Amino acid sequence: MTTRGEDLDRDRIKALRMIAPHRAIETRNIETYWGRWDRFSGDPGATPASLLDEAEELWGGKAVLVLPDGSRWVHVNALLRNDSGGDNRYIQRLLQLLLGHMTLREHIGTGSGLTDFSLDAASLDLRHVFCHECTRCINLEHDAAEVDFADGRDPR
Repeated sequence: MTTRGEDLDRDRIKALRMIAPHRAIETRNIETYWGRWDRFSGDPGATPASLLDEAEELWGGKAVLVLPDGSRWVHVNALLRNDSGGDNRYIQRLLQLLLGHMTLREHIGTGSGLTDFSLDAASLDLRHVFCHECTRCINLEHDAAEVDFADGRDPR
């Protein structure tokens, strides 16, 4: 018999195996890379095809962003797309925490219902997730405790 934590860790390892990028896109930092999109927010039709292709590769898990420190960052959609049946408990927990963060921080979702997030591809650590809207790394576990507390639930 396994514990819930062991099940989540086993599913986290399965999620790590879902990330099989064929391409690494080097960038100074995540903010700079995705900041390029801001130039086209007023006219999405003006977005260069090459940038759209790159983004699709990132969203689909075919590419990762590589920072100067060597860390590799995967877009959350790459994980969510690979768990369309909702069988992976780790990815379902990630989705729950992302939605909680968005509620807590009053983010407005895109067509998929989520704002953009990136995770360190080496660990998929829920305590170190880059939120594109906050433009910083966040601790989803900490945010979940805040949401529980705000809802009157004891976060312990």
